[in-house]
Amino acid sequence: MYDCYSDPSKKEFSARVVEAAGNSIAIEPNYFFPGGGGQASDRGEISCKGRKAKVIGVAEERGKLLLKLEGPVPAAGEPVDCRIDWARRYPMMKAHTAEHILFQALSRQFDKIYPEKVTLEPNSYSLFVRYPSPLDWDKVLAAEKLVNSIIREGRPVHEGLAAKDDLPDDVRVKLERIGEEAVRIIAVENFDKVACSGLHVGNTSEISQFCVSRITSDGPGVWKIDFLVGNEAADFLLESSKAALSSMQILGTGLDRLESTLVNSKEREAQALIVTKELAEMAIAGLKPEEKNGLNLYLRVFPAMEPKIVQEWASKLARNEKTVVIFAVKGVERAFLLFGKSKDISLDVRTIGAEAFKLMGGKGGGNEFFVSGSGDAEKLGEALKLIANAVEK
Repeated sequence: MYDCYSDPSKKEFSARVVEAAGNSIAIEPNYFFPGGGGQASDRGEISCKGRKAKVIGVAEERGKLLLKLEGPVPAAGEPVDCRIDWARRYPMMKAHTAEHILFQALSRQFDKIYPEKVTLEPNSYSLFVRYPSPLDWDKVLAAEKLVNSIIREGRPVHEGLAAKDDLPDDVRVKLERIGEEAVRIIAVENFDKVACSGLHVGNTSEISQFCVSRITSDGPGVWKIDFLVGNEAADFLLESSKAALSSMQILGTGLDRLESTLVNSKEREAQALIVTKELAEMAIAGLKPEEKNGLNLYLRVFPAMEPKIVQEWASKLARNEKTVVIFAVKGVERAFLLFGKSKDISLDVRTIGAEAFKLMGGKGGGNEFFVSGSGDAEKLGEALKLIANAVEK
């Protein structure tokens, strides 16, 4: 067991170097945390005779806990003063404890939900769960409320040991991941017990606030739940409230109807896109080319159209012999520009296109037959003129 388990709140301590090799040392005692249970390892600093070095990694190797240093490496036998980066460790201790409470709360809302893994890095906390269908937000909200209730109650968080072959039935554990006979158990009093090798706070009140910030798919039947704790959670909730209130005002609806209003709006938008696509395709299909030096030139600026539709039709038109296509979609601030040719025309599309995109203050890309990109809408006219002049020459 690591020294940090006996006092996870220790920030500074004195020790002696017992081994030094390369840029790594082993010290006794060693309260640095090497990572575990999905939680990232410590960082910090050591000082020896006025010389300071950063601790940039902590890992267990060959049964020894080694500190990887950046800076002067003290020799074996020398005393060192150590400082753990508490601003890095403590938020992750809060998040780790919150994650335990979260999964227990979720398991009371979702039958047969299983934990896959946890990733707890500085300012990035995620719980991955396995569940056959998308997580219902009403149930997620109920779980969040329970998590915050447990936090406000200020329940003690206990640490204990149990034999691997004699674990209590109420302990959540993945035995295949445990190599030692003694299993470390973290218990949120009268709520949750789980086998874990991470660091946790001593009381749930230290977490202060909790919220889920996002849920995304991480593969078939696996869901990634991002969450926040403390002040970051409180700030996120305020920002979310502002966004909801502003959306209600824009849509002219109330909180109880906001979700259904957005769903209806999305459905109407989807229908409008279908109609827009049909009208756009009719408009492009009716275009007639202009003859320029024996070439069929299609030049058109559209005020509003999906770039994908423009690309599809440009590709169709360029299948005809002696054809050049110059299409653009102009918005208020940005413009999309496409330039292409049929295979029987000797024209350096890439070079001409690059000059046009540069003129628009944007970027583009493509191949020897087609290029596309975007840039400043106000510069679109100059870019079109540059391409048209190059075609006429």
